[in-house]
Amino acid sequence: MGAECNSRLLLEQGWMGLRMDGMDQPGPTDIRQEFITAENINELFEAYDVPDEFDVLSIDIDSNDYWVLKALDERYRPRVLVMEYNASLGPVDRKTIAYDPHHVWDVSSYFGASLAALHSVASARGYALVGCDSAGVNAFWVRDNALAGFESLTPADAFQPPGYGLHVWGRHIGFSPSARPFVRV
Repeated sequence: MGAECNSRLLLEQGWMGLRMDGMDQPGPTDIRQEFITAENINELFEAYDVPDEFDVLSIDIDSNDYWVLKALDERYRPRVLVMEYNASLGPVDRKTIAYDPHHVWDVSSYFGASLAALHSVASARGYALVGCDSAGVNAFWVRDNALAGFESLTPADAFQPPGYGLHVWGRHIGFSPSARPFVRV
């Protein structure tokens, strides 16, 4: 089923869908081994017959998350978008890693994108930010025409600081700092 999975409860309740991961998963699993890049995301969706409209898209690839979302063909319109964000980048700066299709997370703070960077792409596609989990890992957007009572939030209002990684002066600061520079988007 996957050791870590932000959609595990959905699976346990009978939801079905496509799950892809760049690493081979141990044991029996329905996870397809695919290394996802901005260049191949649309080809992968085509190859696996992903419908234009579906319920949930979760992007958590510890690297080029921003670039993959930006490259995703706009015909794909999930009702809910779940994205891992890099909480160590704060709530307002629009930063992401430099695009490198071969990037693999090195367990440092050099991964993914800030909440504001992801929000810039999601909101331009018609999604409202509705919240973040309490650990500062995942953010949730709902398609504007499916809000049904959810309140649209700004990245500053929804942001949750890192609740993971190094613990310094009584609080978490995320993973070990990296000297690699982030790019502004």
